[in-house]
Amino acid sequence: ALRRKAAPRRPGTEVKLACSQRLVRAQSFSGPPSFAHFGMLALCTAGRDSGCLRFEEAAACEHISYFLRLFSALADAGHPIARLRLSLMPFSEPLAELAGGRLRAELSRRSPGLEIEVDALSEGSREYYSGLRYQIFASGEDGAEQFLVDGGTTDWTQKLLGDRKERFMTSGMGSERFLVCFGRRDAARKE
Repeated sequence: ALRRKAAPRRPGTEVKLACSQRLVRAQSFSGPPSFAHFGMLALCTAGRDSGCLRFEEAAACEHISYFLRLFSALADAGHPIARLRLSLMPFSEPLAELAGGRLRAELSRRSPGLEIEVDALSEGSREYYSGLRYQIFASGEDGAEQFLVDGGTTDWTQKLLGDRKERFMTSGMGSERFLVCFGRRDAARKE
């Protein structure tokens, strides 16, 4: 928000950040790939509304494409990823049109064979996302599907800057969760 405050207030002046850090969560989670503290790879893009949902489309394409390229490289490096599935969850009719139209078409062009579903969520399922949410799931050779990436738009920079034209998209992947679910094939053989 501070970087956005210092930037010119016009489209095309996005702030894009990425980090890898350890997180601690107080909630109780169960299941083998769930951890109380874990490493996370996170991306964020903050910018200005440029009309026609262009910011949301560009930021979602950039974030999702990054993770799809990452998973492709990890599969090439020996991690047993057999299939990827993307779920787009819009919270408004204009975003549903974007998700089912231009966004789906562009992501299909960039990643042929990617399974993409558009699933509108109820108001009670928003958690902290405000407009568009997306999730990426991967299946291993055994067919078991794992939830790996969560992302979407929030109103955080709008609130911090007091400006309804501000836009923010964030996404994250638990890096240790990925390794537990999709450890390298050659690492399993050495044991």
